[in-house]
Amino acid sequence: MTNPSPIANLSELEPLTPWLAEHFHAIARGSGARKLADSGVAPLVAAARGYDTVVDEDDLKRVRKMRKSGRGRPPKQQTDMLERGAAGEDTLVIPWYDLQDVNAAGVDVMPLQFQYRPSKPLVENGKARKYLLEAKGRSTFDMSPSVPPSWLMDAPTILFVEGALKADSTLTAILRSAGVTDAELSQTSGDRRTDRLALRALLDRVPSAKRVLVIGLIGVGNWNNVEGLVEIVFHNRTGLIAFDGDVRRNRNVWNQARKLYDFIERKHGIPKLVDLDGPEAMLRMEAVNYVGDERLGMDDFLSRVGSWSDALSCVSEILPDAPVAAEDTGYRKGDYRVSEDGTFVEEYVQSALTQELYWDRVINMGGRVKYVRTLRQPTLTERQTGLIDAEVDGGALRVEVGIEVSWVENGETFTETIIGPGEMLGTSPAMWSPRFDDRMILPHPVTGHPVFTDLDNKWLKAVKSNRRGEIASEGAWETMGYVPTASGSPVFIAGDIRIARHATDEQSTLPGVSSRSIPAAPRFGVVDTYRDLSVEEYKRQIRDDLRSMYAHWFASGAFAHRKFGAVAWATMFRPTLPTRPSVTLSLFGPPKSGKSYLALAIMGAWQKKGNSWVASLPGGAGDTFVATELNVSRTPIWVADDLAAAVDARTAVTQEQKLSDFIRSVFNGQGKGRGSADLEQRAPNNPRAQFIITSENEFQTDSVRQRTLQLEVGARGVFGDDPAAVRALKTFFTSDLTQARMSAAMIRLWHLHGDYAPLDWTDIVSHVTDDIYENVRRAATEHMLRLGMSHADSTRQGDNAAEFAQVFDVMHTLGHWAGLGADEDVMQALNVTSPTSLTKEIYGLFGDAVESSRNSSPGKLLLRALGNTLAAGRAHLTNPDQAGMPPFPTNSIENNRLNERLGWVFDASRGADGAWVPRGTRIGQLVEIRRGKATHLAVLLDRDTAFNEAKRYNATLIQPGMGATVGWRDVWDQGGISPAAPPRNKQGVTVQITLRSAGSGAPAPGVRSVRGYGIPVNLDALLDVDAFFANDDDDDDDNDHEFDADSADANPAA
Repeated sequence: MTNPSPIANLSELEPLTPWLAEHFHAIARGSGARKLADSGVAPLVAAARGYDTVVDEDDLKRVRKMRKSGRGRPPKQQTDMLERGAAGEDTLVIPWYDLQDVNAAGVDVMPLQFQYRPSKPLVENGKARKYLLEAKGRSTFDMSPSVPPSWLMDAPTILFVEGALKADSTLTAILRSAGVTDAELSQTSGDRRTDRLALRALLDRVPSAKRVLVIGLIGVGNWNNVEGLVEIVFHNRTGLIAFDGDVRRNRNVWNQARKLYDFIERKHGIPKLVDLDGPEAMLRMEAVNYVGDERLGMDDFLSRVGSWSDALSCVSEILPDAPVAAEDTGYRKGDYRVSEDGTFVEEYVQSALTQELYWDRVINMGGRVKYVRTLRQPTLTERQTGLIDAEVDGGALRVEVGIEVSWVENGETFTETIIGPGEMLGTSPAMWSPRFDDRMILPHPVTGHPVFTDLDNKWLKAVKSNRRGEIASEGAWETMGYVPTASGSPVFIAGDIRIARHATDEQSTLPGVSSRSIPAAPRFGVVDTYRDLSVEEYKRQIRDDLRSMYAHWFASGAFAHRKFGAVAWATMFRPTLPTRPSVTLSLFGPPKSGKSYLALAIMGAWQKKGNSWVASLPGGAGDTFVATELNVSRTPIWVADDLAAAVDARTAVTQEQKLSDFIRSVFNGQGKGRGSADLEQRAPNNPRAQFIITSENEFQTDSVRQRTLQLEVGARGVFGDDPAAVRALKTFFTSDLTQARMSAAMIRLWHLHGDYAPLDWTDIVSHVTDDIYENVRRAATEHMLRLGMSHADSTRQGDNAAEFAQVFDVMHTLGHWAGLGADEDVMQALNVTSPTSLTKEIYGLFGDAVESSRNSSPGKLLLRALGNTLAAGRAHLTNPDQAGMPPFPTNSIENNRLNERLGWVFDASRGADGAWVPRGTRIGQLVEIRRGKATHLAVLLDRDTAFNEAKRYNATLIQPGMGATVGWRDVWDQGGISPAAPPRNKQGVTVQITLRSAGSGAPAPGVRSVRGYGIPVNLDALLDVDAFFANDDDDDDDNDHEFDADSADANPAA
């Protein structure tokens, strides 16, 4: 039939076959029936193959029963396919039969696998997929189950066509050209075996010279990996290549045709091309008035353009010239590039036969650089201004790349992304694992691919060159907390949650902390509901949340003491303030006292899903200090949980020293400097998180105690005596997300409150520092002065107390903005001037810290260590008047006990009556110093020997960084020196005094006094340092003594 006017749409051409969709309803339904009719497949040919339709799960199970046992699995898109079926859409099922199976089983053959054609293509990664192959499908040579086995060897022509539908359309055309009537091809019985036998009988009627063995290919590039290839004898047989009509247009298709052409020729066959884009085909299209530019497949040609004889008239004995695409320009022989679909890499090679250059597939995995991401931390200036500094030193940047790789396996395309440092782009893939293993994500499907070990520099060059214009250049922040923006209004990052004044800033700010750098990173987050509610609804939510928090934490009595809740509230919300936390929270106490539960309660404010921290807190005892330093520099809050006491002294000293150094680093805001392998300074990991430690022991070093809030959790534990209240509280801070919403609200305060919204970030930071913090600091200092503390202690601890207590002032502001009444319990608790304010709990803890600190000064720790050393028999004191005799006369039980305390032991085996024997090293001598008419016993200690012995045996008391001068000077400052001692030089620690033994009295007339140098420590202070300083109420001025004649002219010593 002739089309009356030019037609550009192929589907509008008059069909050349008589079958309509209703002729196939016994075989397939809906879109499948229409496709069979459009493709010119005869009903009997379709019935013999066994097409079917899938709409639901029952259909899928029924179809799969036809499969050859043990083969095939549903496609990974099965769920989408069935969901579409539930919506009224159907899927055509196309069985595939392996040539070898047909040869062996004949008409009783079972399908090797199935292919599925949804009525509407599925769209994945922006690409429409018309056909879905099963997940475990494989390449095969398909042949209709009705083809007589003899054709495999005897048919003079073998035709390779892409797809089972095209194969069946071609088989239909061959039968029609051989004289088989359309009526015969329309007769179906409903029994598949009967239909197959009927079709075979029709095929047997085709004259031998016109028989064509039609082989269906899953794809034009998969023919060379098929086992059935060895079953085909090509000798003196024509091999027709009937690829779709883009051999002249698509270089990849031409390459595959070229390879199949060469293969047939090497097997002594006669290769030819059914050129559906050639001159003869153009004439056939003109004859039916087709003027479109669509590429034609065999089914399109045979159902709309011409007969089988017409198709044979389009056969060419030689391939057309290779299409020279624009992308070939500039390539040289041996170059690599990624294929157009991105699933393999091909090499530009030269044919040995024709000398033509063409692209040959060499590696079955393609790829592209998906993104190059720079990661860095904000500078101090950026944190203060909230504005991105465009002039940041490039050395502070870290580069991360994402390399997307793709491949085809059994007709299905797989895509994965390799993520790692930027240096990967300059490193051979063979070296990626050994060099970047700990900094790279290499998906298992990629490493498990057979070609992964073949990836080399040429492959990488092709990947880097592929789609370069699409590489996303991104900037991400390698930290959580407040980060700057181009608008100057910072974004707060918690996990992958971003909170900002402007939604555009939230969208454009990329989090850069992932599980690769911090395994716990995905568990961080907050719950921000602001953009889902109106302002009034949001305020109502804040009011309800604050009331609920107060009810669970304080009103319920769930805690054993109010201080636990106060410290937890101040700590959990401290990161929401725009200034950096500096004081570490130390929770210490015996095992099972609830330390970790209190830390878990705090972390409940930093989760986006309930129970995020129940299994484990962010950090643990097994973390290295380097890892902890990294984590504290990249998160808003960090817990180092369960720092148990070390099992040996050396480890204990090392651990405490490192932890002490780190706490000082947190306080100062300065990370540890490190050099790189090329002797350059690395950018330090400056701390920014609120740091929390749980441990069994408190810190002894005074400098550390002054930089921490030490909260003792005694044997009674954290929680109160009401089990129901405790259970409710635990549920509240683990699975309930109220605290996480409150964290978000605290961050939102700076955007929403009328006093802050008009300010730029610099002004907000200044307000927090100069107004909020300063007012609380002044109040805390005055409170401690009223308690009788020194000005120095009050100032220092007032600074630290304000670090935490300022949080309550900000929370009070938030509650007031949300509409809470000033007399509500929660508002009274947050009001820093209220009698029931939580700030008083914070002040009290820091006040206790002052008293505790007084007992852990360097001088007191040194005296305690010396007392331990003497009592343990590792050192001794001598008698200045009687060599080899103990310090005290051995004439009483009391004196003998004192001698034992000072390093002596009675040895009964020495001589007839036994003797006193010194133990350990001599560190000084017991002397009697006169003051007026009174005498005072003192221990004149050797400056260096005594200090070194104390340090050797008491490493946990005397820190490695403490020197002898520091310790002895503090002994003087703390009042541990004998009240009868002469004054020291301001720069020195030793003095010169007359040496007299205990109870020796005045020297005999004419006897010259002997003098010695040392530190004249009060004997009582050495014997019991805690009792001495606890009862020390001596108001005498140490520098205003009346010395006896021998002491009055004593000289201070350096």
